[in-house]
Amino acid sequence: MTETLEIVRFRLKPGTEVGFVAANGLVSDWLVRQPGFLGRHLARHDDGGGWIEIVR
Repeated sequence: MTETLEIVRFRLKPGTEVGFVAANGLVSDWLVRQPGFLGRHLARHDDGGGWIEIVR
């Protein structure tokens, strides 16, 4: 079986972080129901408030 790893670095528009964090659970709930989904990690990184998401 082939495995894919997606790594995305991004920044949110100012004032949208609260809504983004609140919606994150909905996205995770949807992803776990998708065929082939293995895992997801979302974290803030240190360079000025950016985010990184890793999906397997």
